[in-house]
Amino acid sequence: MLSRATCLGALVISTSTLAADPAKVQEAQIRFKEGVRLMNTGDYEHARLQFANAYTLANNSDALYNLGYTEVKSGHFVEGARHLRQFIHRPKVEQADIDKANKFLSSALEHVGDVTVETKANAVIAVDKENVGQAPLPDPVAVTPGKHKIVVQFGDQQEAKEFQVAAGEKLKVALLLSDPSTSTTAALAPVQGDPAPVKTTGAEGATVDIRSGIDRGTAPNSNRETNPTRYWVAGGFAVGALALATGGVLFGAASTRAKDDAEAARKTLPDDSACLDPAIPGCAALKDSRDSQNRNGTISWVMYAGAGAFAVAAVASWVFISPERAASRSVATPIVGPTTLGAQWMTRF
Repeated sequence: MLSRATCLGALVISTSTLAADPAKVQEAQIRFKEGVRLMNTGDYEHARLQFANAYTLANNSDALYNLGYTEVKSGHFVEGARHLRQFIHRPKVEQADIDKANKFLSSALEHVGDVTVETKANAVIAVDKENVGQAPLPDPVAVTPGKHKIVVQFGDQQEAKEFQVAAGEKLKVALLLSDPSTSTTAALAPVQGDPAPVKTTGAEGATVDIRSGIDRGTAPNSNRETNPTRYWVAGGFAVGALALATGGVLFGAASTRAKDDAEAARKTLPDDSACLDPAIPGCAALKDSRDSQNRNGTISWVMYAGAGAFAVAAVASWVFISPERAASRSVATPIVGPTTLGAQWMTRF
């Protein structure tokens, strides 16, 4: 059975010296609910945007967890890895949730490079001009596979190094700033921006619980099943396209044979005008052959057109139907028969 996250709508504000902004809490609740709804329909791309907004507004662990989860599911592996690591470092996170986060983190790390930066303590570290914090970093830095550049700065010392990393590779890069002659301050732009947060609990330790009733016994939708509808519908349309194309070929061949028969019958007559009288021998055969030619030719072209339509429907079904089973499903079923050509659409909740 599909595991679904459910938001009951109430907000709980933890004890703090600073009260949470009610407007932000309400907006975070709305964003979080919409993210849950989109997540359970398999729309991870738009769900992650809603969770990102909810996390920005409420600095909530559940929003952060769901943000990292939907980023991994939507192919944003670098962002997903970083946010899941932030979630793991947050205080008061249950071990069961840490285990689930590590599961999806491992999945994300298969698609990124994981770089450990070794440098002088308190040096500011930037990867591809993005400030990722001060040394020592609590975790390796997830980056896209390919070529990158690290710059570290400590006081007036600065050192840079380029490196290449592959998907799933773990790499250590050392920039020790031990030799002043290696300083490249004049040649490199200074590191700017604040370090990326790793452990955050909100202003003065305040946190906003926008989960309130979410069942975290299992990871959100972590047990989603492969959606068989995608295969049945796309396969059905593909089979229909093949059947129609085959029929088009057969009726086309029949039309060609009828054309040859009509030509042979016509040669037995002095000219076509001789068939103004149906009683003339050969006229009936000529008429039947031409009728058969036209009829079979028309059927052939109709079946070719239907085959093309079904082929387009097969591709569209494969592209647009989610590869994972959602809470509700809409099923398009092709209908092919001797006198029927079409499709029916059924929705199951």
